[in-house]
Amino acid sequence: STALGRQALYLASTASSVNYVQITPAATASAPIIASAGTDTDIGITLTPKGVGALVLTSGATTGNAETVTANSVTTGNGVSVTANGLTSGNALSLSSTSTAGTASGTDAMLSIARSGANASTAHTAYGVYTTVTNTNGTSGTNVGGYFSASGATTANYGLIVAAGGVAIGTTAVTSGTILDLGSNTTSMLMPKGTTGQQPGAAEGMIRYNTTTHAMEAAVGASPAWTALSTSTASANLGTSVSAASPLISGDATSGFYTAGAAKVDVTISGAQVVEWGTAGQTTTGTETANAFIPTSSTAT
Repeated sequence: STALGRQALYLASTASSVNYVQITPAATASAPIIASAGTDTDIGITLTPKGVGALVLTSGATTGNAETVTANSVTTGNGVSVTANGLTSGNALSLSSTSTAGTASGTDAMLSIARSGANASTAHTAYGVYTTVTNTNGTSGTNVGGYFSASGATTANYGLIVAAGGVAIGTTAVTSGTILDLGSNTTSMLMPKGTTGQQPGAAEGMIRYNTTTHAMEAAVGASPAWTALSTSTASANLGTSVSAASPLISGDATSGFYTAGAAKVDVTISGAQVVEWGTAGQTTTGTETANAFIPTSSTAT
């Protein structure tokens, strides 16, 4: 076609060609079809830009699927394959959005992967995402299998949420009965850390490192309170009152050891002092033996 004196479509032929492109129009509410056809049984179709030109697919759809790739016939191999062997500093596949049109209390995603269905095969492993990076490089090179970052939200930012299933790091399987398996690594795990003044609100089971006391601490007890688990020396920090004991008895902050003051070691049971050791005699009601004060309701031993 040379409409307006310019070439708009060029059809080339090959002397021995048996396969061709077939264009089929469509009725109302249907889409035209561009397909491979010919005498061969299996015929692919290739779209090749010229030089470094790009292949661009543009859709005007506002709901549903704007572009669809269907590969239901694939049993082995890849449904979609992207190869970028000349990559230096770019991306083989890039997804981006600057949309600010999210609806109130709604959700949207840049990439959604869903896999389901019943598999009757024995010991089959199904992956949603599988990534490996095995590049070799020069001095100071780094490989990262997955990078996640979330920021900017006013309520919360989560870099990664694992809604169900265990997590394995440094191993390929999660040991039964554990939610996090760090394998048999000979390195270490760096815990969250901060000063006493930076302690978050205590929720039972939390654990962190306190840089003020130089000790591991955990939020324990029915009414959780931050309690030291250990220190950097052989000493231990006792609790501060009958309701904040440390160490505890069975996680009960009202039962265990505490100190009522300088040079004193006390024991509390259910929020009541039962034993106190000190370097000076006591001047309170009860039986005092060898600098140990025991209330009259208890027996000295």
